[in-house]
Amino acid sequence: MPKNNLQPWELMIDAKSVLGMGLLKKIFQVGEKQLYRQMRNPDLEGDNARPVIDRVRVLLQNLHEVGGTDTAQAILQFMALPAGFTCVPVEQAKPTCDDVRAECLEDYPTLVQLHEAIRDGQDMRAVRALLDKHVDEVRQTVTLYEQEQGE
Repeated sequence: MPKNNLQPWELMIDAKSVLGMGLLKKIFQVGEKQLYRQMRNPDLEGDNARPVIDRVRVLLQNLHEVGGTDTAQAILQFMALPAGFTCVPVEQAKPTCDDVRAECLEDYPTLVQLHEAIRDGQDMRAVRALLDKHVDEVRQTVTLYEQEQGE
């Protein structure tokens, strides 16, 4: 079964099978009983608890709804990096130009900023932020190109 379609309680069960109950108790600093309550299917069992990861999801959704999307993305990045992942928006980047050539030209300043930050030895967080900004610019170019190609 693909793991990206699991419910929060199923993800907790999967985490337990990978890490073991002892490590989960240390990470979440709750007892075994509480963790098992988070691993119960809420549709079938009345004595369950909302999994911690579901609460984080609600936090991200609330941030996004009130305009705190940058904060939500920062939380996701913080959580994803230790596992070797990065987060990008699901929706296509919105081009800022009507012409692909002009959109291509907009990619260069962000690349230059990124390279300058690396050469200047800036903090890795600043470099990653510039990388994200550059990737978004390139995504805008590709989105416009796709639109022009009719894909």
